[in-house]
Amino acid sequence: MMRSEIRRGTSMADLLPGPGAVRLILALMIVAEHISGLRIGGPAFMAVFVLSGYWVARSWDLRYRQLPRPEATFWLSRILRLWPLYAVVFLGTTLVLAQVAGRYDPATWAGLPILGLASHGLDRIGIAWSLDILLQFYLLLPLLWALAGRTGPAGAALWVLAAAAAGWALILATGLVLLPAFLPLFALGWAAHARGWRVPLWGALAAGAGFVLVAGAALVLPDWRGFVIGGSGSFGGDKLFALVWVLPLVPALLWSVRRPSGAADRLLGEIAYPVFLLHYPVIVTGRALLGRDYSAPEKLALVAAVLAAALVLHLVLGRPLEALRQRVVRGRAARPLAGESA
Repeated sequence: MMRSEIRRGTSMADLLPGPGAVRLILALMIVAEHISGLRIGGPAFMAVFVLSGYWVARSWDLRYRQLPRPEATFWLSRILRLWPLYAVVFLGTTLVLAQVAGRYDPATWAGLPILGLASHGLDRIGIAWSLDILLQFYLLLPLLWALAGRTGPAGAALWVLAAAAAGWALILATGLVLLPAFLPLFALGWAAHARGWRVPLWGALAAGAGFVLVAGAALVLPDWRGFVIGGSGSFGGDKLFALVWVLPLVPALLWSVRRPSGAADRLLGEIAYPVFLLHYPVIVTGRALLGRDYSAPEKLALVAAVLAAALVLHLVLGRPLEALRQRVVRGRAARPLAGESA
């Protein structure tokens, strides 16, 4: 009787991941790319940009722009959210790789400030190029918000597309990687908040199917297969394909942000950033210690180790740093800081 009642009371939506679990799944997709030939990390990065566009624009709109010193308080909050934990992992990785693998290049210190890292490529932790793009978005959001307010939705869409075209031309011609190339992804999340878009469940399910279909088509077409398995050998080409590949998934991402999030789901979301930061240094260190690549069982053990290490990092440093950020921002604002997500 009880099992029957549970089955009747469980909907399809209840079986799908909440917003915190989605963030962790995206982080694990990036882990999977770094331990296998599957190029699923690229669209995961792009999905992070969509979600950041939603959550960060929402945070700016509903909280920060109402404050007496909105830009400075917003920038301080976002930098404290992104940089301190990154700096800890950066420093730890630099020390460990110097001791374990004898790898030390003074030039990699250029990656510590994050800005510029996507262009110069001195990425100690393997994924920090995306943090550079996120930080550029944080710094420009107040200006972009004001510009969008003056041009209206149609005008904003046109300049976003024009900026993206210029951004990709710059990447492919010079290797200079700047926010405009990825601005449409942030803009989709931003527009979902600003316009109040709500995606039905069937739209989210169709989006997931569309994402899989694009992967299947790429596997069938010889000229595209490298974008899904092994890589094309071009940073710009891989990222451009990933941007296109993630577009069918956007409705599912926007559906997920409206999902309720309990304590367990919030914890999954909180450890996503430590997983994102830690996994590549752990992979590289393990390979240096083994003197070879991982076997299949070792890869599973590696993922478990990364999850455990991420949980410890979150509990030991992540939560105290977040509490510090909250206190700092509360000190600059007249009222308590509402919960927010990156």
